[in-house]
Amino acid sequence: MEETSSAKFEQMTSSIEICKGWVLFADPPQHRAPTPVFETASSVADMYEGGSPTIQQIRVENPSLGEGSIPRAMGQNKARRLKEKGKANDDYAAQHEVAALFRLMAEQNALEAEEMKCRHEERAKQIQEEIDDKNMERNTSNNTQMSKAYFDKKKKKKKL
Repeated sequence: MEETSSAKFEQMTSSIEICKGWVLFADPPQHRAPTPVFETASSVADMYEGGSPTIQQIRVENPSLGEGSIPRAMGQNKARRLKEKGKANDDYAAQHEVAALFRLMAEQNALEAEEMKCRHEERAKQIQEEIDDKNMERNTSNNTQMSKAYFDKKKKKKKL
């Protein structure tokens, strides 16, 4: 049981290392300067007696939109506009193209299977003819008159 948990832990840590470069797993940039909150007369009056600032006076970091921000998901309006422009149909067209390729591959496989079946049947006929030829050429001295006449007729048909 310990081996499986350690293997799972190794797998999880390797996954984290792989995903660390992704935007969702990246550490936030540390070089941004904090932006102060505007102080008003009431916020200065709200200071405690000990001189510690109140919540209104604490400086707040204002992340810039360009640095480390996570892109928002596409909204319904934007998706609708893209669909109207025809860009959303690209995926649909690609799906149809892939489906057409699969149908073509299936047709080609069926044709190849049919050709293989025909070749197999032709080879089976050829083998049977070779066996018949060997039977015709064998020694017929011990055969009866009727069997000799039968094989002679068959030989004549083969030669024609």
